[in-house]
Amino acid sequence: IPHNARLALKTPEEKFLLDFAETPLMLCSNSYSQNIYSPLVYVRGGSKASDFEGREVKGRVVLCDDPPDQVWPHATRRGALGIVSSFVQAFNSPDRFPDIISEGGIPMSDSLRSFGLKVSPKIGQELRKMTENAPVNVQIEIATAFVTAPIKTVVAEIPGRIKPDERVLFIAHLDHYKPGANDNASGSATLLEISSSVSRVIRSGAVPPPSRTLTFLWVDEYNGTGFWMNRHKSELSEIQAVFVLDMVGGDPARTGGLFRVEKMPDPAVLWVRPPDLHSGWGVGHWQEEKLFGSFLNDFMLSVVRGRSSR
Repeated sequence: IPHNARLALKTPEEKFLLDFAETPLMLCSNSYSQNIYSPLVYVRGGSKASDFEGREVKGRVVLCDDPPDQVWPHATRRGALGIVSSFVQAFNSPDRFPDIISEGGIPMSDSLRSFGLKVSPKIGQELRKMTENAPVNVQIEIATAFVTAPIKTVVAEIPGRIKPDERVLFIAHLDHYKPGANDNASGSATLLEISSSVSRVIRSGAVPPPSRTLTFLWVDEYNGTGFWMNRHKSELSEIQAVFVLDMVGGDPARTGGLFRVEKMPDPAVLWVRPPDLHSGWGVGHWQEEKLFGSFLNDFMLSVVRGRSSR
């Protein structure tokens, strides 16, 4: 549970950089409470052991370019207090959006009780230049708590009239601790509108009840779907299709994000399929023989194009 986080430059000049209240994405998940004044050491990259050669990081904070979960093990193994990462996925266009800050996390460690912070490419570049000319010291304050608590899932269903044991799932995650209008208030709200609209037209008699059961799930982002599956193992084989609504309200021109309609397993884990420019998930971790032909992606894309042109 995050309460607060603050990053300030102390030398060679005093300058406030980031505050959790204004920028929740600055705080990496699994960070512990801190109140430290420390030298900042820049390590180019940081995701490989060789990146740390010739760099003394013990008792210091590491500034890096790579993902925090990949840098943190190397840094803390060498005695670093924690890390500050400016990493942003290339497909989020950090060159176009230098102030962008992407979400990040570090491994959970109750023994080290360390931390990770995220900064924008712009702040990262400014700090890197400072470290080239003079000693840099930062003040880092973090207030978090770790608790054991239930994970709550909201479930709504419209029973099927012909094959009620067969299901079509619609899923949106409620949110992580860094709430966003797009990620994922947009998906949660869209799912609510879908479920209420379908229910309304069925009750009015405008359309008949569905042949198969429609299940609507609002879940915890990282664990909720898995929890539901574990509680419904005997029903998984009867699931016919799953639609996931995640970040459906973003304007690509303003956010740097991409609008994509995907069919899982995503073919782009093996090859780029226009108009997709990338695959953000599971790249290189899929076997080609497991991919199978489906026109669901094309059908969904045609529906979206038809609706958007009206």
